[in-house]
Amino acid sequence: MIRISVVKSKIQNPKSKIPSRICRVMALGALLTLLAPASFGFDVSGSVVDPKGQSVAGADVWLSQDRYVKHTKTDAHGAFVFSEVAPKPAEIVARKEGFSVGGVVVSIIGSGSLTISLYEPDVVRLRIKNQDYEPLAGAWLRTMFVADSFDVPVEDLVPDNFPAIRSDEEGRMVLPELPKGTHVRFVVGHREYANANVAYLPVGGKEQTILLYPGVKLRGRVSVDGKGVEHARVFVSRIGAGAQRDIAEALTDREGFYNVMVEPGEYFVSVRHRMYASPKSKDVVVKLEAERNVVDLALERPRTIDGSAVYPDGKPCSGMGVSYWIGSDLYQEVITQADGRFRLLTPLVDGRIRMLAPNGYMTENIGDISVTGSSASEINLEPIKLQALPAVEGTVLNQEGKAEPNVLLSSRNLAPPVWAITDAQGRFRIQLGQAPSEGKATFRAEHALRFLRSDFEVSFQQTPSPITVTLAPFEPDIASREVTKSENDLSSLIGAQAPEITCDHWWNSAPLSLESLRGKVVVMAFWGGFELRGPIRDCIEELRALSDLFKEANDVAIVCIHDNGKDIPDIQELIDQCRISFPLGRDTDEFRTYQAYQIHYIPQVLLIDKHGVLRFFQTDGRLLELIKSLRREA
Repeated sequence: MIRISVVKSKIQNPKSKIPSRICRVMALGALLTLLAPASFGFDVSGSVVDPKGQSVAGADVWLSQDRYVKHTKTDAHGAFVFSEVAPKPAEIVARKEGFSVGGVVVSIIGSGSLTISLYEPDVVRLRIKNQDYEPLAGAWLRTMFVADSFDVPVEDLVPDNFPAIRSDEEGRMVLPELPKGTHVRFVVGHREYANANVAYLPVGGKEQTILLYPGVKLRGRVSVDGKGVEHARVFVSRIGAGAQRDIAEALTDREGFYNVMVEPGEYFVSVRHRMYASPKSKDVVVKLEAERNVVDLALERPRTIDGSAVYPDGKPCSGMGVSYWIGSDLYQEVITQADGRFRLLTPLVDGRIRMLAPNGYMTENIGDISVTGSSASEINLEPIKLQALPAVEGTVLNQEGKAEPNVLLSSRNLAPPVWAITDAQGRFRIQLGQAPSEGKATFRAEHALRFLRSDFEVSFQQTPSPITVTLAPFEPDIASREVTKSENDLSSLIGAQAPEITCDHWWNSAPLSLESLRGKVVVMAFWGGFELRGPIRDCIEELRALSDLFKEANDVAIVCIHDNGKDIPDIQELIDQCRISFPLGRDTDEFRTYQAYQIHYIPQVLLIDKHGVLRFFQTDGRLLELIKSLRREA
């Protein structure tokens, strides 16, 4: 018997062991609108234009899904079309000599049309060296993520006329045809060295050195019923600072074999294929003895789960994320099509279906859909109904039972986080955009000046009633933390006078210096406007909330340092878009401030005390209490 029921999810901030890309794709990409029904695939058409909006004829255009590539050229009017495109995320890239490469990431839910813009080109100059700083020839560019807007899977596109990019005998490599004034993330590979995953580099500027470290071959075979499977995607990953990081990826050959180069260490290996269900990932300790580094993976014949999602008025909900979880592991992600339907291919193992409802909605029956009794090969679900999210309202009281104004409220388990400040009567109202996955949301109310706060929980199993929150004393967390590989290490600067900030343009303020800010606690944030989502979006929203919280204080200054990768009008547009009212400066062309503070990853928030000494750089989850601690010292 198959039992389908709604349960409260036990997954909190899951660290998936199967690569998760659709959440990012849905955040970045457009949803193509259905124009005509299709049984297998859809038509995706579009045009390529130059910086002036004029059509570009003869441009190469590639469409990639699951590392299968289609290639075409634009006609005399700059138009292109791809037929029989599967309903899933796709990367579309366009190139024409003399322009920058352009592209989009889209979630295909039906036939539709789009426009790809090409811009003024610039380059990134690299020098590839080994751990002994000796030049490395023969390194190649595997993939790029341009301006945090679109992927260019270079090594997949090379067989279809995309230029191969390799390092020469002196280790020099040029990443050409990139949009001027943006940033690029990329991966460099080598037959004898582990991949170099470069977080981001500004386009243009001086030559940058990239180090590759010796790798060890990890190999194996992917099979189904003992037979090798071609074109299976094998991911070698590890858990980093709070999230999964893909270290390497390989495609299996005709016999199902794969191999990747990685540094010795602990990893987990997972596999995906468009026709089969993924097995549980395997943990492996990669050692120098290559003969031991073998991980074989067996794909499974899938079970199909068909369902659909509808809005309260009965209209289909398209573009909604649907995923299948077994325990704390994510096994598959899909999106609903234009008619609201979805199909999951899962192992014959009990699990949960999770629905990522669109902004402002939640599923009528809150929680994940539990799938138990795994013998059936096909499951058909009843339509999943959505309803509008209710608001969270209440009042914050102090220890004496009096209403407390100017209290900061922040969500603790929502993505993206939400912020609010109590009014003069201590009241607050929070309208959520996304429903909490467990049907419950946790919040923190914290006093702006005193060490008083309270955590509370709101259940959405029924419409929430107005809440009364009473603050209580707490001790601030000012302890130092261990620095991870995926964050900036500013330890050498702690306790010393903070380096001076040097900017070539300022917004919302006259030019600032740390000397001019003496006597204030300085909250300094480094960010780049090429990505207004994820951590950077969350950082800006928190700073906006703190700016409102301390607007009457004369001893707290919030200052942002934007990198030099964008022109002044572009940054002004971002300031308007983000409603930033606090001072923001653009770093110099030489990235002096970024280099002085050793910033390699953004966003980065740090705290400088009233004497100009750098005190904290690991502020996640405790920024307000650290600010209050530094204010109290004086």
